[in-house]
Amino acid sequence: MTSKFVLLFGLVAFASACFQAPGTTTTTVTTTVTTVSADDREEGILSSHDRSVIRKTWDQAKKDGDVAPQVLFRFVTAHPEYQKMFSKFPSVPKDELLSNGNFLAQAYTILAGLNVVVQSLSSRELLANQLNALGGAHQARGATPIMFEVCDDTSYTF
Repeated sequence: MTSKFVLLFGLVAFASACFQAPGTTTTTVTTTVTTVSADDREEGILSSHDRSVIRKTWDQAKKDGDVAPQVLFRFVTAHPEYQKMFSKFPSVPKDELLSNGNFLAQAYTILAGLNVVVQSLSSRELLANQLNALGGAHQARGATPIMFEVCDDTSYTF
């Protein structure tokens, strides 16, 4: 169960990795909550119990302002080669990442994207569309399926 949640977050984290508008600087980050309605009785890759556990965990985690930066920090620490794919902080030293505005902005962008994915868990069609859009947006940037698979690692658990 935990690895499914970690894989889901890892997918969104990596998919968001390269998406930054060139020449822009972000100094303020605002996140919003997107609610997606679907029939929660639908079975898909996750049972309704798994979806419930993920949503409850997610609802608790997203209230903690440190979750997004800590997850992204652990991701780029575990896979430093992926840090180079983030155009705004490719060479920022590890010990400066958590205080770097561009790093924090990306972390909260990922948080917002993950929120949409978590809210889409009840609909296979909606979830597939969300994940296909993320994958498609990054295929042109050289993202490969194996890059997403490395995120299925229990070392990301909190």
